[in-house]
Amino acid sequence: MLLTSMLLTFSTLIAFSQQKNQLSNSFESQYRKSNPTLKYSYDNISQIHNYSNNWDFDNDGVKDEIYFIGTGGAHLFFFLK
Repeated sequence: MLLTSMLLTFSTLIAFSQQKNQLSNSFESQYRKSNPTLKYSYDNISQIHNYSNNWDFDNDGVKDEIYFIGTGGAHLFFFLK
């Protein structure tokens, strides 16, 4: 059982270490495939996801600015700005 757990852990670590963008929280590659017209950018240093100029939520004729800002640290979460 312990050997199986160690092997599974090791294979998982290898799989994740082979990812190109392991240290980024960007969804850019996924969005390019699923929604190529979506305007999206991510700043890895400030941990800001920028979804601006996609939607007009208040129907004023101007597309709104939408940002999700990361808090950093081991327990990273994002808040809406």
